[in-house]
Amino acid sequence: MKTYKLKNTDLMLNGKLISEGSEVTLSEKDSEDLSAYLIPIDSEQKTDTKSQPENSTKKRSK
Repeated sequence: MKTYKLKNTDLMLNGKLISEGSEVTLSEKDSEDLSAYLIPIDSEQKTDTKSQPENSTKKRSK
């Protein structure tokens, strides 16, 4: 099973609504059926994104 990011639409999957931009883990068969709406996410990319703070502040040197 791979992780994908949902693009261009919301998705009703197994009775749950998954909004656009959310990450979802799908089987190979399901991902083939929905390939027009999915962006594959590498496991490295996923961990790198979470390890960096979104609002990092740098101190200025004088």
